[in-house]
Amino acid sequence: MRLVSLLFRWLGPVLPGPVSRMMYFFWFRTYRYPMPIREQHWLKSARQSHIEFDQHDICLYQWGRGKTILLAHGWNGRATQLGGFVEPLLAQGFAVLGFDAPGHGQSSGRSTSAVQIARLIARLDREYGPFEAVIAHSLGVPAALYAATHENLRLHALVGIGSPGSLPYLINKYADTMRIPAAVTGQFLVRLQREFGDDWEQRLDITHMAGQLDASTRALIIHDNDDLDIPASIGQHIAGSIPGAGFVLTSGLGHRRILRSAAVTGLVVQFIVACARQDDVIE
Repeated sequence: MRLVSLLFRWLGPVLPGPVSRMMYFFWFRTYRYPMPIREQHWLKSARQSHIEFDQHDICLYQWGRGKTILLAHGWNGRATQLGGFVEPLLAQGFAVLGFDAPGHGQSSGRSTSAVQIARLIARLDREYGPFEAVIAHSLGVPAALYAATHENLRLHALVGIGSPGSLPYLINKYADTMRIPAAVTGQFLVRLQREFGDDWEQRLDITHMAGQLDASTRALIIHDNDDLDIPASIGQHIAGSIPGAGFVLTSGLGHRRILRSAAVTGLVVQFIVACARQDDVIE
């Protein structure tokens, strides 16, 4: 990636159009990281299956039977990253469904987008739902929100952990990190507009989507104060956009270790159990 950054810096001012195509390629390109030993237990205990989606082979993981909780991982992640939630949820009588998005984990492909992941979530809802709740991490949060606001996902309860902010924020952060010239970024934005429509910026804005959630949707947003990838203020803005949403600020857990916190897991399971009991009373 250091070499790619140098190419952006050297060629960008001279050839902004071609270099913007390179930026577009790397923006949607995914990378798989080795699965740590701690996740092997959850992998082996799951019932694995596959579905075809957008010409991709998508790997699914199921644990237990009953009212189902969906796990939605983040960018360059995998379903088993959220495996710490599985056994506590099973102990409460829930079933759990996880998936590897296109270009992630054991699913096929080398690229994807939040919109494609949102459409996959909506399909899983139609075939395996309705879900009692969705637990989403990082990019899984906007994907779940887009599925709920644009793809008819029946979202009863949402737990959003370490969610990113608006797409322009992510693009600017990427451009700063990779030291991409402004002319290249401008051409890249034109390509996004052609791909996702003139209203892409508002349509994919996470606080806008959060504000469009059905009034009956319960939400719990969790963010760590020491998240070096995404500032905790973004989580606060998202929670503030959802009427009645809870917000929990943790410390010392960062962007990924938060998924392995027993305290966070307990809080999430407690929230989902409370939502399920409330639904039972209403029914």
